Amino acid sequence: MPSRPRSTTGTANSPGKTGPSKKPSPPGQRKSREPVQPEQNAVKLGGLRLPLPPVPAPKRALWWGGLAALAAVGVLEWPVAVVVGAGSYVAERLSREDVRKDLATGD
Repeated sequence: MPSRPRSTTGTANSPGKTGPSKKPSPPGQRKSREPVQPEQNAVKLGGLRLPLPPVPAPKRALWWGGLAALAAVGVLEWPVAVVVGAGSYVAERLSREDVRKDLATGD
């Protein structure tokens, strides 16, 4: 009795697939282009490696510190200080974004 040719386009568990399938990366995770140094921006405490928060530029630190001091002393009400701080943060981010776009396009 002649043997039947075997199909090479699948297995019993996955018909139609021809090789190992790649799992898609979860949303929100990107593959980094630069390798991250494990000791960079981190402190070892006990057996844990704790990340350090980013340090703001001195001018920005003075702005935030002055705003917090004015709110703490009572010169500004804290809701006003929060709104002013949030507004300045958003304005600075948008400004940096515009500068990057201008540099990329050559304007």
